[in-house]
Amino acid sequence: MRQSWRSKAALNKHRKLLQIIFDRIPVMLIIWEPDGNFQLVNNAAQNLLGWSPEQLSTSELWPALYPEPAQYRRLQTSIQTANGQWQDFTTQRLDAQIREMSWAYLPLWDNLHLAIGQDITAQKQLETQLRWQATHDVLTQLLNRQAFETELNRAIARQRRHPQTDTLCYLDLDRFKIINDTCGHVAGDEALRQVATLLQDQLEPSHTLARLGGDEFGLLLKNQTLSQGQAIAQKLLNGIKDYRFVWQGQRFTLGVSIGLVELSPTGQWHKDALVLADAACYVAKYNGRNCIHVYYPDDEKLAQQQGDRRWSHRIQTALESDRFYLYAQEIMPLSAHQEHRFYEILLRLVDEEGQHIGAQGFLPAAERCDLMPDLDRWVIKHFLTVCLPLLAQTNPDTAINYTINLSGASINSESFCGFLYDILQAHPDFVSLICFEVTETVAIANLTQATQFMHRIKTLGCTFALDDFGSGMSSLHYLQSLPVDYLKIDGLFIKDIVNNPVHQVMVEGCHQIAHIMGLETIAEHVENEATITHLRQIGIDYVQGYAIARPDKLMLF
Repeated sequence: MRQSWRSKAALNKHRKLLQIIFDRIPVMLIIWEPDGNFQLVNNAAQNLLGWSPEQLSTSELWPALYPEPAQYRRLQTSIQTANGQWQDFTTQRLDAQIREMSWAYLPLWDNLHLAIGQDITAQKQLETQLRWQATHDVLTQLLNRQAFETELNRAIARQRRHPQTDTLCYLDLDRFKIINDTCGHVAGDEALRQVATLLQDQLEPSHTLARLGGDEFGLLLKNQTLSQGQAIAQKLLNGIKDYRFVWQGQRFTLGVSIGLVELSPTGQWHKDALVLADAACYVAKYNGRNCIHVYYPDDEKLAQQQGDRRWSHRIQTALESDRFYLYAQEIMPLSAHQEHRFYEILLRLVDEEGQHIGAQGFLPAAERCDLMPDLDRWVIKHFLTVCLPLLAQTNPDTAINYTINLSGASINSESFCGFLYDILQAHPDFVSLICFEVTETVAIANLTQATQFMHRIKTLGCTFALDDFGSGMSSLHYLQSLPVDYLKIDGLFIKDIVNNPVHQVMVEGCHQIAHIMGLETIAEHVENEATITHLRQIGIDYVQGYAIARPDKLMLF
């Protein structure tokens, strides 16, 4: 009898201990029977759900927590599956307060079930805040440049499916610099906030307004013809013209120059729309400010010249203030016998607002303004003197090579060739790690100069890759003259190789010719696993593209 009493006492002690542990665990724990009766509910569950132990004894808990039918059905499915995987639900507490919670359901013994839950409201709020910050300008609360470009691309893609006419506007405030210079940047920031509100108040919900940087704004007018867009732009111009900014007793008059581009389904300049709108805006400023200029196709040369002039200034300023960054994209070997891994070095510009601009945003203008040798010099000098020594310390035993693009202007420049030879000679430990990429078009355009350039640089131990190979089949005739080591097959043939037999034959032919000549092949623009499998069957040596890795900051990988 005494032994039985002691056993019961010990059992009760263990039960109390387990209950204490159960209650002190900081996540929600609920054990219930198939009929819905709750056996155990810990303190965390009671507190977070807002239900007392007496209220929790009812079988109507789950429907009360999830009154929305779709949520409740999803919850029931999760309970029935009971696979222990976390799922997020929007939960309503007893006091009607809405919380975000994550639940996992597990089967126990004797048909009992265990629900493990945690309140993730703060995490969800943080995620929402970070998503907002990634797409919005904090000062004006408008979309930022990156989000606006995404919206513009969507509009262009939508036009291909559902033909309609949109109008793109580029707005640049006039005389804004006077406020900054006179009253300081705090006043300038307040003026930008007020102008953003003024513009937004005159637009429809379907219109997309963004701050592109500095005192520049972008506006996408969906389903608005050019004439309708001009009327809206004139209304905005009049609104800014009548607006007065007051700061500490001083009154300032502003204006705005606006460039317009019509986005129609038949337009041929979609990919350059924002650049052209910017150029049209520049023409408006050039014509006397506080006016509107509409871009037309026959205006292209003038608009391009004006846009290039702007980009030239921005690029030179970025070079002077060291606002370029190097990114890298992995080039993956397809077979185990390949000894090296490659990374292609890519250039990004960081504008005055800290936005990262891809190469296609500024390189075309840099080429037209003869700034490519300056950019190539910056890339090579920065990579050899700053990045590569650090990378070599980080990965001393790893066989990693790096490819660097060279422009046609640099290839044809004697002074650049001398610069490159001297800086490579000054870093003999790193020379063998570098492969220079030259496009097929550049190489063929001045074959003699390109061949001499490659031969001279190769004496130091570098290698060369012929980029965009195959874009002109005449390149096969010149290939034997060029001292290259790798062929990068044009991505135009790679993207749809799985479904395009013509491109498949062309890629196979390029690869076979390359191997006969002792060269290795690299396929670029590889975007999915099916393409990788197809290229592996052909025998391609290396692949590069989003299916392998996206470009990342050089010092992060």
